[in-house]
Amino acid sequence: MRRQAGFTMIELLVVIGIICLLMAMIMPAAALFKRQAQKTNTRALVRAVTLAATNYQLDALTVPDGSGGWRTYPAWDWNQDHLLDARPEVDDPTILSNGHTDHQVYATGYVGFVDTVKPEIKPSFINARGHLIDAWKQELHVAHGKKIYGSSGIGIWSIGPDGIDASGASESDDIVGWDSK
Repeated sequence: MRRQAGFTMIELLVVIGIICLLMAMIMPAAALFKRQAQKTNTRALVRAVTLAATNYQLDALTVPDGSGGWRTYPAWDWNQDHLLDARPEVDDPTILSNGHTDHQVYATGYVGFVDTVKPEIKPSFINARGHLIDAWKQELHVAHGKKIYGSSGIGIWSIGPDGIDASGASESDDIVGWDSK
């Protein structure tokens, strides 16, 4: 009697069981590697953006106030929403309480952080509105203050994977662009 070539059902089930066991052991490690890669990419982005903003040396944005005077806004945050500016025509002007509009800012020639500074950033870190985003698709934040953010006076940060802004807390997962000693 001739035996046919091939695998028996038991042999196939054993191999499938071993593959499933290996996959169950590898999946948690793959998720950990993905989280670490997201943190590393976001840390590099925040540092690059902080360096670009510092080197560009724009301290403030001055806009006509409509009555013949001028109004000064913090650099890279003209509408004071604490998000790194996109182009004024796509940024949200409704946050302003002083009556300024994106058209007044746009008329000054200001085109937002990315188009002004032109940092070398992957397109995947820029959302449809033109805001810089981290690996979790959350917009980067910006604030000013030499006492807090060091000699550059500008703080840029990601709120991290938990999506909670706690940049001043010691137990925060935020990724900041300044020395947080």
